[in-house]
Amino acid sequence: MEERVGIFVFALAIGLIVSVHLAMNSRAGELLGSVRIANAIFWSGGAICALFIAATSGELAALGKLSNVPGWLWLAGVLGASLVLAIAWSMQKIGVGPTTAALLTGQLISAALISHLGFLTDHPVPLDVTRLLGLAAIAVGAVLVVR
Repeated sequence: MEERVGIFVFALAIGLIVSVHLAMNSRAGELLGSVRIANAIFWSGGAICALFIAATSGELAALGKLSNVPGWLWLAGVLGASLVLAIAWSMQKIGVGPTTAALLTGQLISAALISHLGFLTDHPVPLDVTRLLGLAAIAVGAVLVVR
């Protein structure tokens, strides 16, 4: 239980950083006059960093298991780059707070559905009344935060 709490706090900290990261991308797009160019630069830097981390991880033997990964899962990189671009654009149009509130609400709804259906996970978590009430509270909270 203690480990779960520590990981939860770690994930919460990552969530704090994600909003800063996305706002940075949006602001760079404003300063450049092109959110698309800023996004490409950020993803290029991210790719270099990810390759460095992978190369120094001591886990390069995992490359031998590439055939275990269905091809469609590699679309996650395309989704990621497209999502960050869309988020940076949205932040320019409606602001960091409203965009983040909508993102978090959407993420939690989709995460609940993914968990309920057992899609992309080995640990399905059925939706129940308590979880549905929690999602509704988050959606209401998001609306209240951006008013």
